[in-house]
Amino acid sequence: MPEPNIKVIANRQFLLNARDFLRGALYTVVTAILTSVYTSLDAGTFKIDWNAQKHIAIITFLGYLIKNWLEPNNTLIQVKKAGDISNIQVDLTKEKPTVTTSVG
Repeated sequence: MPEPNIKVIANRQFLLNARDFLRGALYTVVTAILTSVYTSLDAGTFKIDWNAQKHIAIITFLGYLIKNWLEPNNTLIQVKKAGDISNIQVDLTKEKPTVTTSVG
């Protein structure tokens, strides 16, 4: 029987890692696209205000990083069995650890 793939993700408060910066960049791009679409639909024309988009991108990126920097310590354990599409996650941040199962 194949061994399960176990992945431990530990995040400490007041510490940022590369994953936080990559996710912040992703959220920045998604937010910029959504605000462009919304303002275009609202105005009735497709005109992009690049200066406003720059400000939105900076605020989104900094806001996400600050949120992650202030987030309390947490540890997440992911267990995935070989050949199985289910995913088990154990959250150790609470007084009583929680286990969630998802498919995919």
